[in-house]
Parts: sequence; structure tokens; C-alpha cells
Amino acid sequence: MDATTEQWKKITIATFGKRSKVHWRQAMMDILFVDLGLKPACLFDHWLADLKSMHSYLMSLYTECLVSKKLRVVAIGMDVIVYESCWLKSCFHAEFVDISSNLHQPSLITAKEKVAQTADVFKQWCSQCHNPASSLECDEIVTSDSVNIPTLFGLFLGYPCVYWYDQAMGEDNNLSSCSLRLFQVKGCVKPGALPHNEGHSCQKSSGVSKSSKFSYVLKENKTACSVVYSFTVPENIVESVREKVWLWYTAWEQSVPWSSLFSSVWMQEESVEPGAVCL
Repeated sequence: MDATTEQWKKITIATFGKRSKVHWRQAMMDILFVDLGLKPACLFDHWLADLKSMHSYLMSLYTECLVSKKLRVVAIGMDVIVYESCWLKSCFHAEFVDISSNLHQPSLITAKEKVAQTADVFKQWCSQCHNPASSLECDEIVTSDSVNIPTLFGLFLGYPCVYWYDQAMGEDNNLSSCSLRLFQVKGCVKPGALPHNEGHSCQKSSGVSKSSKFSYVLKENKTACSVVYSFTVPENIVESVREKVWLWYTAWEQSVPWSSLFSSVWMQEESVEPGAVCL
């Protein structure tokens, strides 16, 4: 383990304690994906973290030059999302999938009025974040009964297909009885990748200002692959959205700076058996 990776581990455990010992490396990669611009946000689900501790953690990473940007954090209910405001896109073109429990099977939503209130909450948040006068780094989205939390998560994460369900029918969904198509965007990590950030200058105790360097991977792991995106689409509608999903991936591959971390990237898809789906 190199010194920079060891520093990540030290700061993580110092902030979150023993509960972070198992998954600190996965958390590191998720946060770096956001910092590098490979994804707009990550839903932090590696261990329970509150808004205050996550904000303190992100500031420590920035102070120690382990990330290049002052990443922001927002709480939605009991969950926290780490994001970089400039990557959030309020003009989204996602397909919405109705998975309400009263439906026999999932279906594409054509009447956008169903998701309008949730989409408006996301658009307003993006507008607030993109305001040059905004100093918002740590805050909470207070939702109403009309706002669908899984849909809001999907919009933050930038998925091409986003789930929605009618909350008047309860919190259940119909995914447990249908086959799903799993799409995953993966990258083969460069051994010893050291992306440089020219915009963030780090002032160390020596008083010498220097450009920060980020040691994102273990140098001894020459075949490491990481999952950048992972989402599902119900099999019964996959043919209706597959072209759009692959166009989304192509646009991602051509527009984000993945080569700073990965030697190659690809998207794969496979069928997965019905089971409990956590939204």
C-alpha cells in the first residue's frame, strides 16, 4: 500500500471509526469517481454516515490534497449523497419506469406528470447549486409525500433509466417478481495511476505550495477493475430502452476524462434472476 492510499485509510477510519475498516477502499473509489468527473454523484451506502461527519470527511480529504475539489454532500432522509455541483445536469433525458405494486409488470412512463414534482425538486436543487453566489456545501433536501426518493436518487446519480412508483399504493414495488437486466460500466485501473490536478494548490506544513497528486490505486494490483455505474432495467422493457442506454454509455465514454484513471472502459449487460431489489 503506497503512502497516499494509506493516508486515505487513516483519515477514513479516524472519521468513521471501526465500521469503515472493511469498505474504506470502495468508498475511496466512489468519491474519486465524483472528484474526477466520471460520475455526478455517489449514494454513500458503504456504512451509516450522517451529514456532519461526511462533510468533515470531505473537507479533510481536500485539505490533505487527496481530492481536487471541495465536494458537496446532501442528506435525503437517512441517506447522504456526495456530489460535485458542476457535474449535476438539471436538463436530464432519463427514461422513467413505473414499478408500482399495483401493476402486473413494470412499464415505461409516458405521462411525465407522474414524475414532475420529483423532477422539479431536483431541478431546483441544481439551479441552487449552479448559482455562483451559492456557498452550499452541506445541506438537506426535505421531501414531501409527493416526492419519490428512489427517483430523486436516480436523477442525482445520472442513470439513463430511473425507477418511480406510486406511493399511494404503498412502499412496495413489483420488481421482485420480474427478471432484470443488469448494466455495469467498468474500468481497468492503470497500475500506479497518478492523475494531477493543476487547479488545486496544496499548502503543506513546510510552507511550500505544490500541485496535488492523487495515487488512486494500489500499484501492486495490475489487473484491478472498478465498477463506475451499476443499474438495472426490467427485462420486459429492455428492448424499448437498450438503444438509449447504449447511446448514454457512448456519450459518457466520449465526454468524461476516464483515461486519467483507467486504461480501458466498457459496459456489459447480463440477466439477473428475480430477487429483493433495494431502491
